[in-house]
Amino acid sequence: MNRNITMHRIRMGSIRTVLAPGIALTVGVIILVADAVNTRNQQDDQFALPDDRSPASLLSFIREMDGSTEQAKNFLESSNFTEVAQAVVAACKAIDDSASTLTEQQQREVDYFRIIYSGYLIFDGSLEDPPELSDLIDRAMAFIDQATEFSTREQTVSDSILRTLEGRGSYQLAAKFAVGVNEFLEKDDSLKAQSYRQQLEQLQTRLRLPGQLMQLATKRLSGEPFNITDLRGKVVLIEFYGTRCKPCIADFPALRRIYADNRDSGFEIVGICLGAPAARISKFTEEHELPWPQLCDDITASLDCNKELADALGIQAVPSTILIDRSGVVRKLGVRPLSPNLTQDLETQLDKLL
Repeated sequence: MNRNITMHRIRMGSIRTVLAPGIALTVGVIILVADAVNTRNQQDDQFALPDDRSPASLLSFIREMDGSTEQAKNFLESSNFTEVAQAVVAACKAIDDSASTLTEQQQREVDYFRIIYSGYLIFDGSLEDPPELSDLIDRAMAFIDQATEFSTREQTVSDSILRTLEGRGSYQLAAKFAVGVNEFLEKDDSLKAQSYRQQLEQLQTRLRLPGQLMQLATKRLSGEPFNITDLRGKVVLIEFYGTRCKPCIADFPALRRIYADNRDSGFEIVGICLGAPAARISKFTEEHELPWPQLCDDITASLDCNKELADALGIQAVPSTILIDRSGVVRKLGVRPLSPNLTQDLETQLDKLL
């Protein structure tokens, strides 16, 4: 009988065994192993650059990686974002190395993808800095300066650079970059540009916190007064989160573990929920078993009891964090244990401060 038919019957779990039982079992195991290897190779090939290295083919590959197809979206959902970013950056470099000339629109598209994905890899630690970081900042500023108007792509580039710099603790560089972006925005009187200028003002407020004594006087969720000075002598992580924020919820297991491991050594977490009234925060913290203190600046607010508090500290998005040392001085912004690297970062900071 044809060998392919026999293998097919074994793979499909046919009750009728054409080969002898021992041979059938061996062939079945070989097929299962081969299938596993093929599956792994197919997954690896998904991130491999196309054989056709023309700019058009590489740009198509980049767009696919970026999430323009359901396949690429599945990559992101399966936590392969680092592989996606590496593939995109590699494709951008391949376009640079090609002898082909790009149109102005194509070149801006390549620059856009290179900036946002290189920013992620630098933040993730997959790329070193400098010179990568310095080159990335220059590329981003040039990308914005060359724009005829401040569109969504320019804002995405700006956000990517600022997030990367803040996440790595390069607060002065972040402030300098924000000033450069603001100079461009002064030439654009659109509502979008003016709105982003306000965001940059809040960012500058937040970037001034590191190195300063933390000032925070408000109320607990229970209504009792709270002052951050009461926690002097402890290392404090202020965690800004939202009840509908999936990355925030993903942080909680790691935060609970780190809290349990270090609380007796003088570590405390203070939760500040954004975008929710007191009743919802109370229910949410019970459901997710958050044992640390929760703050509520305006317990009567019907929508967001901590909005004014967040605005005063320059907090624009969740999850965000502020790490404070035993003397009450802000040491780091944005330390959050969403990924293993960031978990290690927080634990490294605690090893230094506790």
